[in-house]
Amino acid sequence: MSDAGINYTLFLDQRCNSYCIFCGHRLIDAATRTARAKAGLNVIQGETAFGQSYPRFHQRYDLEAAVADLRDARARGVTDVSIQGGEPTLWPQLPALLKRVQDLDFALVGMVSNGRRLANLEFCAELLESGLKHLSLSFLGATAETHDALSLVPGSFDEAMEGLRNLQRLQAKRSYGLVLNVNFIVSRTSAPELPIAVERFSELGVDAIQAHLVQFGGLASDPAVIERVAFDIRGASAPLREAIALARQKGIALHLQDLPPCLHPELSRDALRGIANAMRRRPHAFGGPAQSFKPIRHAKHRIPASCRGCWFEEDCARLPEQYLPDGDQGAFEALNDESIQPRIDRQLLEGAAPSLAAELKRLEEALAAVELLAELIGPTSGLLQSQTKIRAAIFGLLKAAARNQDYAEVYTAFRLIVGISSPRDVSDGQVAAALRARPEAPAGETGCQITFGAGSIAIGGARAEGDELMVEGQLTARVASRGPALLRALQDEFLCAPLRHAQRLRVVESRVEVFEAGRWRVAWALREAEHLKLDV
Repeated sequence: MSDAGINYTLFLDQRCNSYCIFCGHRLIDAATRTARAKAGLNVIQGETAFGQSYPRFHQRYDLEAAVADLRDARARGVTDVSIQGGEPTLWPQLPALLKRVQDLDFALVGMVSNGRRLANLEFCAELLESGLKHLSLSFLGATAETHDALSLVPGSFDEAMEGLRNLQRLQAKRSYGLVLNVNFIVSRTSAPELPIAVERFSELGVDAIQAHLVQFGGLASDPAVIERVAFDIRGASAPLREAIALARQKGIALHLQDLPPCLHPELSRDALRGIANAMRRRPHAFGGPAQSFKPIRHAKHRIPASCRGCWFEEDCARLPEQYLPDGDQGAFEALNDESIQPRIDRQLLEGAAPSLAAELKRLEEALAAVELLAELIGPTSGLLQSQTKIRAAIFGLLKAAARNQDYAEVYTAFRLIVGISSPRDVSDGQVAAALRARPEAPAGETGCQITFGAGSIAIGGARAEGDELMVEGQLTARVASRGPALLRALQDEFLCAPLRHAQRLRVVESRVEVFEAGRWRVAWALREAEHLKLDV
């Protein structure tokens, strides 16, 4: 998703080849009624109609009308498009549309599908050749038994899995640059299968799993559906924790963004993903054969008493009441400056990972969450103290890694403490040499300094000229801030040493750049630009 503009969902058609029991998008036709009746579900019960949660698009798009609507959406400021249905792969002109949309200069064009037609290798290849770059496949479980019982189509799980295997056979990610996600619907029967989903989908090259809760509107408001799907989400903490840890191990992103942050097993970037999007107030619109462009206005939710005073009380999507069957609104915990430190303390004490590398990843997620909160809320005292605690825990791991000569983990911990944005190609020998070195005493005040968060580097042998430092002779760079000798030794090796052969030096946004051998290059960069400054 790009950072600006409007999101736009294009509903191509409401026909679908599955009958998912809680879907609010598909056309309710005779086949739907028959499938639901066989499964003991309702479409009409008494005077209550369980219909679509989006407007009915009974007309059929033609290609030119769809392109015209997309062109109009782009002119209105739309940057990201999601092509949906029904099932969009049933629309006969989909490949042609994917080709045409490339000329409209959207930042992102994605598609949501049940994946069944991708079991046809030739059709799968045609979509990739037509320019499909972002694909989200919907799964209702991680086993055929669970998925097919909710889609009401025997064999639909196997077809979708074959679609994933076809994407692998076609090397879709490497050859076509495809970004591949799974939308995993969390229900009574599928929640225990989340760890299985992480295992299976990571092996098939999926980039991220978006775990979504059912929104009980439209067909999902049928009491018979609620009985089969709803459950007390608090009882799913064990499989959620297991899935989170496994996803971290497998290197696949797992987003539980429909779950309020206070009920999330871990406070992480993923836990705050939905809230962050809501707080940024990004507009969303949809279109289809009967409605070319309609902004979505989200309804206001009643705020439970236990949520008063929460940073997110106005922006939280709220948990559907069906996921708290006893109606216990006291299950929610307001996140604010008073509660954040106890929450972080519990997270640091609970759920330690089995290996040092995995524990570093766990703490990295916690630190990233607190940094995101500071971005959204502002740097409150509670958040600043929480950052300090997490960095102290990471420093403890750094010392353990140094004792064990786990050099990759030493550099990872150092990078997290300092806030370096991304890893460099660092050899074990460089880290070992830094650990053996005896760092000099902190430099006294000099005319020029680079400050980075709580640290600083004293620069000598250079004069200021505009926004740059011009080196006169040999540039010197020494750690100026106090701190543990181990940390200062690593700062000298990875922050100071890359500057010492510069002919010129400058700070640009979050980057420290040096001019050497006739060109500028990045010496190192921080995650947050506001923490980096050149004082002359």
